[in-house]
Amino acid sequence: MENTKRKQEIIAAARELFAKKGYFPTSMDDIAKSVGINKASLYYFFEGKEQIFAAIVEEAILEAKDYFDRELGICKPDAKALGNMIDGTISICLKNGIVIRHVDVKVADLQPIIFEKILPLLNEIKQKLGKTLACYGVKRSDLAAEVLVNAIHAYVLQRKHGIKIAPQKEYSEYLASLFIN
Repeated sequence: MENTKRKQEIIAAARELFAKKGYFPTSMDDIAKSVGINKASLYYFFEGKEQIFAAIVEEAILEAKDYFDRELGICKPDAKALGNMIDGTISICLKNGIVIRHVDVKVADLQPIIFEKILPLLNEIKQKLGKTLACYGVKRSDLAAEVLVNAIHAYVLQRKHGIKIAPQKEYSEYLASLFIN
């Protein structure tokens, strides 16, 4: 039980550091210091920074999958409801400091075994997003999912770097208006 709690503390600290400093500038020393343990103890829980990153991505994807499953239960072809779904998706990405794009994971230059672990999860989440968009009446929902993932990515990065952008709710509603006429 204590190990699970410590592992979650490590993941939470790393998530915050990755969101604040970025993946590459964050070191294992930074993570250990943030948690209040020595670096050797950190390696007891994770082989390296890549495994921590993978755990963060997995948690975020599981949260998004649960969210899309709930949204499939709501599912009505209405721009306001779709805007709320998009807003919720942005919130998940902002909270976790990640986005759900394949290229971002590839750019992180993860070990092939880590990349291969995350890639199917990303594919699954994009398929769920496509099904959710179809449920909301969006035409070409697979293509719309690609567009939406990229739009969310841009929003999250701009917010992360303090670039002035439209309020989240307004941005979400506008995106919804593009998909539903």
